[in-house]
Amino acid sequence: MGQRKYLRLLASLAGFLALAGSGPGWAGEGPIGLVLERSLAAPDVFQRVEGAKSTVLVPGRRTSAGVDTFTQQEWEAEKHEWPEVMASAMVIADRIVDSMKLEWERDGNGVILYGAVRGDDAFFGSAIFSKRFLTRFRAELGGELFVVVPEQGLMFVFPRHGGRLADFAGALSAIYAESALRVSLEIFLVDEAGCRVVGVLDSEPRN
Repeated sequence: MGQRKYLRLLASLAGFLALAGSGPGWAGEGPIGLVLERSLAAPDVFQRVEGAKSTVLVPGRRTSAGVDTFTQQEWEAEKHEWPEVMASAMVIADRIVDSMKLEWERDGNGVILYGAVRGDDAFFGSAIFSKRFLTRFRAELGGELFVVVPEQGLMFVFPRHGGRLADFAGALSAIYAESALRVSLEIFLVDEAGCRVVGVLDSEPRN
């Protein structure tokens, strides 16, 4: 199967699984998680991602329709603090990482090119900020990872060193362009120092 056809198949499946009902509204009770989202969505309350220009983390709670995010008034009324929110969100992110089912794409010699992960959790994208994420991929891809999350419910994980992310830039950009649930073309570096943005698919990753 060609790389673009395979990536689009994953994208269509992820789009079917993803919860598309997120939006502002009273967030109610329950633990707070983080949605990885485009800054163009203009959420009232968000946390910036280090190095990112177009991607933010948006706090919210699960509902039967997806996720309800906070208005500024609701956020202030509940008196939330970001350290508390991050702690709650990382418990959720850890669980997502633990339940991930990885799909490995290999070349003709059996060498792993990338890992593809699909998920139906509304907070799926926050998994890359979990301290468990690097451990989940280290054995196959090494201790430094490039991650792209083109749409809700779908991410691609490449080794930073010796990887071929650039070869798949066109296919990943097509997924993003065609998705109704698009997230980002920014490239996240996940390593021992944490998670941060180091580039975007239409340019070379920064060192």
